[in-house]
Amino acid sequence: MAMADDSSSRAGFISHSVDKNDLRPGDHIYCHRIGYTHHGIYIDEPGCEVIHFSGDDKGSLEKKWNQQSGELSKRVARLSSEKDQLPEDSARAKEIKQELDEIYEDDRIVCIKSTTLANFLNGATLRLVSYDCSFIKKIFVIVRSSCHTKKAMPPSETIKLAKHFLYHPQEWGNYELTSNNCENFACFCKTGDMNIATQLQYHSNAFSETVSEFLFQSCQTAEDALRNYRQIKANKN
Repeated sequence: MAMADDSSSRAGFISHSVDKNDLRPGDHIYCHRIGYTHHGIYIDEPGCEVIHFSGDDKGSLEKKWNQQSGELSKRVARLSSEKDQLPEDSARAKEIKQELDEIYEDDRIVCIKSTTLANFLNGATLRLVSYDCSFIKKIFVIVRSSCHTKKAMPPSETIKLAKHFLYHPQEWGNYELTSNNCENFACFCKTGDMNIATQLQYHSNAFSETVSEFLFQSCQTAEDALRNYRQIKANKN
């Protein structure tokens, strides 16, 4: 049986700073930057300590966002959704896999990437986001993105999901400041739900998250989360 997430027992009520030695693979971590908080998933593997959704250091990514028509993302969602309905060893499933692999190889327009913990923090204090926290803590917490009442999937599934998007970045889509940012990515990897992210979501609070938890249960596996994500993307397109 997969080990359950225990982040709520390791994060303080007021301070969410943690020592690196207290981190566990699959943790949702964050740090403060000027004007915002930056989020990622701790992996703790050689060459891949953290997976996060981040902009290009040279500033070239913005041009790619502006140039993209959105047709490619729609195509990826459509193909992925079709593949989910087929036997894995069918000819059509193999054909779709090859087509998706070619898309991912040719045009990595988004920056879901791996990095070291030191580079992720960039000198800032390491902090832990907790899940399955109490309603009272969520109400009184100072940094709203530091805790969630929603339960997280097992850490091993979070790692699997984060790695999927690292290797298939096209499927995640383009960066959007308010609806598809680094926090949305990390929250989705933990729960299969992007809507609990609070950064720049001023309507989001303990009450709205409780409603979301009641209506949409956390996914238990990476496969469930991917299936739901692809269906949502396909419906939007």
